[in-house]
Amino acid sequence: AGAETALQNSYGDTALHSAAAAGQLGTSKVLIEAQSELDALNALHMTALDCASRNGHLDVVQLLAERGARRSGQEERLARQFNHIATAAWLAAEPPSATCPSLPPSPPGDSMVRDVSAEL
Repeated sequence: AGAETALQNSYGDTALHSAAAAGQLGTSKVLIEAQSELDALNALHMTALDCASRNGHLDVVQLLAERGARRSGQEERLARQFNHIATAAWLAAEPPSATCPSLPPSPPGDSMVRDVSAEL
């Protein structure tokens, strides 16, 4: 019997969120094959794709995208904000799949990640 892939920690992260954020490609593949929910939202309204984008893990971003993870609309911004230029460039060049519509964006101020460029 397999492990329960939908369990969440106190931040709402699933095992896939954690693997994607850490850039663990192999673990991410195993979790996807075990039917882990690709588009589960954590407490910050971030998907595993958002977490991988924020941390610049292009290989995991590509894996999640090819397996059908929906785009939230914030992945490219997150990658750029944290200076992951290659990841941001790939996301900009790779349009969301027509069969996987984007998730609605998070409400303003509803994330611990904020754009401070206007404050500079």
